[in-house]
Amino acid sequence: MKNIIHFSHANGFPASTYRTFFAELSDDYDMRFIERIGHDARYPVTRDWPHLVDELLDDIGRAYENPVWLVGHSLGGYLSLMAALRKPQWVRGVVMLDSPVIAGWRSKMLARVAVDALDERLSPAAARRARG
Repeated sequence: MKNIIHFSHANGFPASTYRTFFAELSDDYDMRFIERIGHDARYPVTRDWPHLVDELLDDIGRAYENPVWLVGHSLGGYLSLMAALRKPQWVRGVVMLDSPVIAGWRSKMLARVAVDALDERLSPAAARRARG
């Protein structure tokens, strides 16, 4: 029996976007995924994505009897890491591809920016609004 990889996609890229990647791994792994994370009203998108982690964990809890590999791209990697921290007994390992994990002094600086609500004023969307 093949090990299962439960893949979590990046923000804005549904899982089927990765079909070529899945095909390369499918000889050795059973590839599974949620097609569009964050589109189920039961799991609203909020700061730090705790409900999206819940969505991932609920899917894993329903679908598998044995631990699985969690692989995620960008946001999906972050969600995979957070899911593994909450339910380590469900996970064989985590592979994060280009995920937004910030540690050390940078994380403290980013947390301060968020608390001061500077993140909205410094975002690309804010720059676009300023241009008119």
